[in-house]
Amino acid sequence: MTCMASPAMPQSTDPVVIDTCSAGQYRGVSPVFDMKIDFTNQSKVTVTQVDIVVYMIGGDGTVDSRYYPFTGTYAPGVHIKGQAVHSQSPIRMSKFVCKVGHVVFEDSTTWDGPRYRTHGPTVTPPPKPTPEPNPTPAP
Repeated sequence: MTCMASPAMPQSTDPVVIDTCSAGQYRGVSPVFDMKIDFTNQSKVTVTQVDIVVYMIGGDGTVDSRYYPFTGTYAPGVHIKGQAVHSQSPIRMSKFVCKVGHVVFEDSTTWDGPRYRTHGPTVTPPPKPTPEPNPTPAP
């Protein structure tokens, strides 16, 4: 298994922040990976659902995103440790980024993170290289 960790995110004004996001992808079975996510409810209201979006980047630049909902009763200021994910991706990860995509509070209000997608996995092919123009020979 190859292990890696998402870069630490700077302190945020988001209601929930990710403290740790680490993953291991099995060699030889590239789509399968295990991930561990720790997060903290830094709002003043109890949270009942946190959707974590994981953006996986392959060595060829292909991007795949997945979202994982975690439900429970997460009191303000509480650090939630070791939320485990066993999942798969059609690409072999070379790096990844974890972000809080959506939060549901106990009073039924919600918060959406930037660029949150509710439609599930998305695979984006890498951009095609731009051909360089051939210089015109001088007369």
